[in-house]
Amino acid sequence: SPVVNVPVLSNIITSAFDYFDYAVEAVALGVDEYILKPVREDTLVEAIHKVIHVIEEKRESISRETQLKEKFELVIPILENGFINSLCMMEDNTEEIEYYKKLFEYEDVGGYVMVIEFGEKEEGRITNKIGASVRNQKLYSSYRDILKALCNCVIGPLMLNRIIVYIFDDEMSNEYDQKVAADRIARSFLKRAKPFYSDIYIGIGSYFNNLNHARQSYHEALQ
Repeated sequence: SPVVNVPVLSNIITSAFDYFDYAVEAVALGVDEYILKPVREDTLVEAIHKVIHVIEEKRESISRETQLKEKFELVIPILENGFINSLCMMEDNTEEIEYYKKLFEYEDVGGYVMVIEFGEKEEGRITNKIGASVRNQKLYSSYRDILKALCNCVIGPLMLNRIIVYIFDDEMSNEYDQKVAADRIARSFLKRAKPFYSDIYIGIGSYFNNLNHARQSYHEALQ
């Protein structure tokens, strides 16, 4: 795999002071080699080779970490889609929910479901759902970015003209604060998303302190 070209610093100190305390302090400051003067050529060359080896190892380590992070970021939306499907769509979802709890470390985390729907409304009904779906496919990543910036959440795929979002919220002390926080997130999303697509409607379900009750919150959000 290619090595990421990142600046990795290393230090060699040459000194005429043969004091142990100086050497200890140099190591504490991140110095790789402490060489006493007068410096022999072979000693300096050996120190430089050691430092080059350390730098190459650091670069390879950073490269591996970067690649793993990039791969994980590509997988996250797929895992989140599965989580939302298990949470809101499946009747018998206990086993799947337990799996995702462990995977995302969402043990004992409360929250609520928000449903975002796109389309033109006529006589109280949303129409042109297919057209809204086609138009918003290209905007889906922008909607994800907005939501991730606003709250800690798991975002489902664009299913026809809807996006289902589970918002985690463990800090609200009462129902009123929870409603205010949910309303603020919804309004903030509308404000940021309106320039992309104007016909957006949002439903918010009740807060639950257990993920296993999220299905009810989902149905409330739909209503």
